[in-house]
Amino acid sequence: MLKDFTTNTEFALTDIIAQMEKELQMSGENHIFSATTPSSLIHELADYLDGMQSGVRISNLFYRIDVNPNEAKANLPYYNALAELAWNRVFKKIWIKKRYRS
Repeated sequence: MLKDFTTNTEFALTDIIAQMEKELQMSGENHIFSATTPSSLIHELADYLDGMQSGVRISNLFYRIDVNPNEAKANLPYYNALAELAWNRVFKKIWIKKRYRS
């Protein structure tokens, strides 16, 4: 059964981080993550999103990652909710790749 990013024990965190960095680059952003745990990676991405200061840049990133920002949890701070949503989607991309690799 598919878990979420924070409860992942199936895939190497480095693979998920590499995919997120690729998604950022493909949307015109450049960031190398230094955090080493899922919760700290969520906070690091949230800080990065907050620092973008452009809704267009965030929209481009979320279009690339293939998530709808409107699905972010309302009970979390805005950028943390967006970051969690993004990491979960990137995790699912890794899960799909590895599960259905031929």
